[in-house]
Amino acid sequence: MAEPLWNAVSDWKPLRNDPRLRADAMFRALRTIQRADAAVIFTGIDRAADPALMNLDHARATAVDGLLDCIEANCAPDGLAERCLLIFDEEASTAKELFDVVHGHHRTTLMDGRDPVIVERPLIAPSHHTPGIQVADLAVYLRRREHTAPETDPRAQRLRDRLLALIRPAVVCDRAP
Repeated sequence: MAEPLWNAVSDWKPLRNDPRLRADAMFRALRTIQRADAAVIFTGIDRAADPALMNLDHARATAVDGLLDCIEANCAPDGLAERCLLIFDEEASTAKELFDVVHGHHRTTLMDGRDPVIVERPLIAPSHHTPGIQVADLAVYLRRREHTAPETDPRAQRLRDRLLALIRPAVVCDRAP
């Protein structure tokens, strides 16, 4: 959803000549983070720094492993008995690797004598049918653009900065590559 919306392609092509409507759609999506009192976690990896991460499946699994640590540390603050269910964007090529990482994390947590916060079996759902994943996709897309380079158009830079400002108060863990 994020890249096609930002660039007015695919399903968003009818809005090509109205960037204000595209911006409004992004603002509305990101405001759901605030309305849901949701927490945002960014975990990044530097694939260029580690040759093992050139394998996309391994890179994704490594990023998810970092994500799980952040969730464990931030999902149940103050001893609340909160449990977290992971829902991944549909990605058939890495489903086994993602399940393996979550299972390994779950097992390690149990072996350390702790009660896992994360439900062991994640769900995989298509993002275009799952609004929560669409919002996460948009947040990650904007965050990745922020770390790539400044926007070439000053209006796009201002928009990106305003959209990211909506996300920042909800960020509880930020592991940049």
